[in-house]
Amino acid sequence: MSDFRDTTVTKVARATIRNHGLPHHPRASLGSGCWVSMPIFELVHPFPISHGDHSFGVWDCRCSPGGSLVDELALVVRELYVDPPGLLAALEKALADAGGGASMVPLEKAIQRFAEAAIPAPGTHPVPQLDVARNELAEVLAVLALSATRGTVVPASRIRNKEIGGAPSRGRDLLGIDAQPLMAVVGEVKASDSKSSPPDVVDAGPHSMRAQLLTVGTDMDRLSAELNWAIKHSPSQHKALVAQAMLAHVAGQLPVVAAPILVRPVARHGEHDFGAFLDDPTQFAPACVHFCLLRVEGSLDDLARAVYEQART
Repeated sequence: MSDFRDTTVTKVARATIRNHGLPHHPRASLGSGCWVSMPIFELVHPFPISHGDHSFGVWDCRCSPGGSLVDELALVVRELYVDPPGLLAALEKALADAGGGASMVPLEKAIQRFAEAAIPAPGTHPVPQLDVARNELAEVLAVLALSATRGTVVPASRIRNKEIGGAPSRGRDLLGIDAQPLMAVVGEVKASDSKSSPPDVVDAGPHSMRAQLLTVGTDMDRLSAELNWAIKHSPSQHKALVAQAMLAHVAGQLPVVAAPILVRPVARHGEHDFGAFLDDPTQFAPACVHFCLLRVEGSLDDLARAVYEQART
């Protein structure tokens, strides 16, 4: 057995949710006066490995010291769907504008009702691999990991801007932007507990990560549409960066990174999980490949269920 499963930590990167519009801080404020810890991502030895401009890394997702991974992820999910501090402020203002009398419903109870209605209930799809909560959790982990491990800004969240809470999001799973040097990071996110290595979601079939990213460096119109969506849905602090990327793209000077992000249980991580991306990364030219494999302890289904049940309560 090769040492790819060695859990020696060679680097620790702390994730924040600043790229969802929250403060950049190892402990992120959710706006309620309470500072919360975010997950950390520990690089697994002997990764990352590089093939020219292409990189392949394996990271273990863990809770912050003294924290709980479920608690930390549930706070992120809840903020994406409901924004409790912002909603509380709006309800308090509405109450004040109405004369400041007692609310017919306690504000905390009102927020709880909206959270239960907006956040998808886990485990509702008969096919676990298609469950919305399970797949969304992989996207949440992907955004946090790219922010922590390479400083990528994801200016607009697909989850935050979904039209229907219980439905899958549309468009690219993830569009990020690196500021220095300026480049677009196009992510395709999959979660798999398959015993196969690589799992089929990596490079088998029309919906695999390979199929979705194969033309990412040459389909300029699709990237234009994604950048346009991003600037429409970005908070003000990210609009300038998106605009810079748009100008560089039109000028033909915006490099593109193909970023497959695979979420796996530790026990299912296999030696060949990078699949065709590692076998021949040049097939994605002119894009370079940044493959991020994220490992979590236990079952993907159990983690998603625990996170989303807590986010709803």
